[in-house]
Amino acid sequence: MGLFGKSGQQVRKGTGATVIAEGSVIRGEIEGLKGPLYVEGTVEGLVVSEAEVIVGPRGRIDGAVKAKHLVVNGEVDGRVVCEQLDIMAAGTVRGELHTGRMTIEEGGRFLGQSMDLGEAGDITVLELNLVAPERVAALGRQPEQVATVVEEEEKASR
Repeated sequence: MGLFGKSGQQVRKGTGATVIAEGSVIRGEIEGLKGPLYVEGTVEGLVVSEAEVIVGPRGRIDGAVKAKHLVVNGEVDGRVVCEQLDIMAAGTVRGELHTGRMTIEEGGRFLGQSMDLGEAGDITVLELNLVAPERVAALGRQPEQVATVVEEEEKASR
């Protein structure tokens, strides 16, 4: 999918956008996105995108987000790993944040702990921590213990 100019020539190439409409609830994992994700509904679980994730004014993500760029005009509650985070005037982010750059518009809120993306060391450690809430519950552990369990599982499978 791409956008076309007046002459009919494609001006942007790429994959299509994914939209989670208002009133929709998605539970589980959303992975492999190469194009933007627009959230106007609710996502409960894991979101992994190589592109931009935009949480609209009525949108909400409860869980973990790993994206190149995260724009929040709604609510995000959980662990966030991104190169850039923009919290808009009506946006709220609660939880643990690992980012390279962050901007917060007047009225926007961040409640939690933030670390520079580089402080965490190897990004693969952060990826291990992006575990869906269902997996946390299934393991019967506290969230901070899950990364260790996942690491041990991966070492055992090698």
